[in-house]
This record gives sequence, structure tokens and C-alpha cells, in this order.
Amino acid sequence: VVMRVEIQGAPVELLREASYDTFVSPSWIVTRGKFEDAVSDNEATTWELLPEKKITGTAIVSTYFPRGRGMVCVPNGVGMIDKLLAAQMETNLYGGIRVSNATAFVRYEAKHGPGMTIDSEPIGADREITENEREAIRVVVAETGLKQADTLEKKLAGLQQFFVEKYRYDTWQRPPDRRARETMLANFLLKSRAGHCEYFATATV
Repeated sequence: VVMRVEIQGAPVELLREASYDTFVSPSWIVTRGKFEDAVSDNEATTWELLPEKKITGTAIVSTYFPRGRGMVCVPNGVGMIDKLLAAQMETNLYGGIRVSNATAFVRYEAKHGPGMTIDSEPIGADREITENEREAIRVVVAETGLKQADTLEKKLAGLQQFFVEKYRYDTWQRPPDRRARETMLANFLLKSRAGHCEYFATATV
């Protein structure tokens, strides 16, 4: 068992361990990942991330931190982490939370709610498409038939239908054509049309 999660109050769809801001095929990296210290109580077990946050639910996470350090998995909208003993907790602009000098086994409470998050607002670079991916994106966008003037709801529904009908899930990917400078994402979008979650997430982000 890698992790055990218990839910109290408002349901949790996903837990997040880390976020990235730049896609350099075939990997995501972080370019603004500087961490800053979070504030804890005197016993270093309760960490106030958003003091004014209205808490509506709790995710109780049981997991391991090898060598006493690692990234903390939390639901979106986390405002407080309780019962996590560590000498240091840090957060970054992308909602990443890491601890050091923690106990090897932890059972902490991630208290969350709607609205405000610890993430920063998007900047221009977050909306840019790298040059070597633009042609593949242009072709796929044209194939969807969606227009820039369409409502967000129509775009989301259209993209979901497009990927359900045109693509399939697969854990194996053939190597891209390096001679043609083909990227892994372009291969997924235009040729194989099959991939695992990372490909679908990258293509639609």
C-alpha cells in the first residue's frame, strides 16, 4: 500500500502532489519552483496555509516519507494541514508542498474548501504553446471544429467528445520520428492517437 485516504465532509475528486509550468518534450518541468517556508504552531504539527479559508472537508492521508522528506499530497483548495510532524514545511507558486525532517510514517489531515487556493495566478508564459508543438495543436484544433468565440462550456464539452471518439487509452508509445523532429506530443495527437493520462492532460492543458 503506497497511500491510504479517508474522506470526511466534502468529497475529494483528486489529490495533487506536484504541478509543473513548462513542457519540454517529452517531460514537464518547473521553472518557477522556489519554495518558501510555511507557518506552523509551536509543536510543528499544524500548518496554516490559508488562515481565512472556510473548511468544508478533510482528507486523512496515511503514507510514508522515506528519509523523512517528500512532497505532500493534498486536495485542491487545502487551507490547513494538521497532525503532520516535521521540522520544516515549504510551499511554492504552483501549490506544491514539501516537508523535511518528518517522521517516516505520517497520518495527516488535509483540511480543504472551495474558492481560494495556495496557487499563484497564471502568467503569460502559462498560456504559451512551445514552437515545436504549435503545428500539431493547430491541426487538432481545426479538426475539433471549435471556435475561439465559443463559450467555455462548449469548448470543454467539445474537447471531451473529441478525445473520447478519436483517441484511446494505451500505456505503450512507439518512439517518435526523430529525423522529422517529431515530438512525443505530436506523435500522440496526429499519429498514434493512443496514450496514457499524461498525454491526454498535456494535450488539453
